[in-house]
Amino acid sequence: PAAQFEPEVGVASVEEGHSAPAGPSYYPLEVGRYWVYRNKDSRSGIITEVERRIVRRESRSDKDLFYFDDGTMVYRQEGKVFEIGGNGGVNVIPLDAAALDEPYAYRSQGLYIEKSIGAVDTFLVWEGRRYESCIEVVTRFRALHQDVEEPHSYATYYARGIGRVGREER
Repeated sequence: PAAQFEPEVGVASVEEGHSAPAGPSYYPLEVGRYWVYRNKDSRSGIITEVERRIVRRESRSDKDLFYFDDGTMVYRQEGKVFEIGGNGGVNVIPLDAAALDEPYAYRSQGLYIEKSIGAVDTFLVWEGRRYESCIEVVTRFRALHQDVEEPHSYATYYARGIGRVGREER
């Protein structure tokens, strides 16, 4: 794989006055939760570290919005998690296999993107750690103006109660 992630997940207490979501989620959302990803470039061996922390929650009539310290805003809707970056890009993560019979297709920043569930309730060994009850989300994408080009793809793995635990190029 081109990139390998080793997550470190921290959980702070749930924001006062709010309860944690029922049952462990593949993408837990709580104010104070954070993820530290260590990314090792397979060619150069350089390790970079990225921390993502949920810093704020806003309740709207139809959904709760969660804000990360990197400017990303996230919300859940109809079995999917929508991440909207500070630069306007959108990432949709389908996490409810029962609600997703066909790939979910959308466009963002000049790309045509399809997301589908590859495996449900499986285990994953990543960087020497074993993760139970994982879901695999397969992403295929191509430039909007290139209809005949073979799409690029990668798989992202999410563990219940933890979130993203790995990603590999396909």
